[in-house]
Amino acid sequence: MCILQSRKSRAAGHGINARPYSQRVFCEVIPLRREGKRLRPAAWPAMEFGELRIVVWGEGEGTLQRRCSVANLMQKAGITMQRVALVLIEPKVTHVLTDGMVWAGTELHRDGTGTIVEVEQAWLVRPRGEGPPLPPFDWRQWMDDQSRSAASQTAAGSLGSLAGSTKST
Repeated sequence: MCILQSRKSRAAGHGINARPYSQRVFCEVIPLRREGKRLRPAAWPAMEFGELRIVVWGEGEGTLQRRCSVANLMQKAGITMQRVALVLIEPKVTHVLTDGMVWAGTELHRDGTGTIVEVEQAWLVRPRGEGPPLPPFDWRQWMDDQSRSAASQTAAGSLGSLAGSTKST
């Protein structure tokens, strides 16, 4: 469960540290894209650890000027402060893995001319407690699972088309 908080809630004095829900979700997050381009697993940056929160920006608020949900990975910055380490706009779960999920969305990026643009981003999200880090993510295992899944779907589709092509006389 993620923390969902509206801007109206914050404006009412609850602030970014308000927790309308009692669950706190700590995650390891690895960004899978840089400047909108997919990274090969060998080039993935080090994982970031923090508390995952989702806030809702109302229309006309923030940089985007439209209503949207925004996932923030919050990290400790000193004793009582927190900072936003990563931001994913309009997050959607695209893959569910054995020990995590892949979330896709967009992030804001400044292009070569200085204009702020939205670019595609994906995160590998692995929930964990505040304890020791998880073992490194085995992307080769995940790729093998994806290949097997695609092969079984292709085989099931072939069988389905064969079953559909039979004629009864």
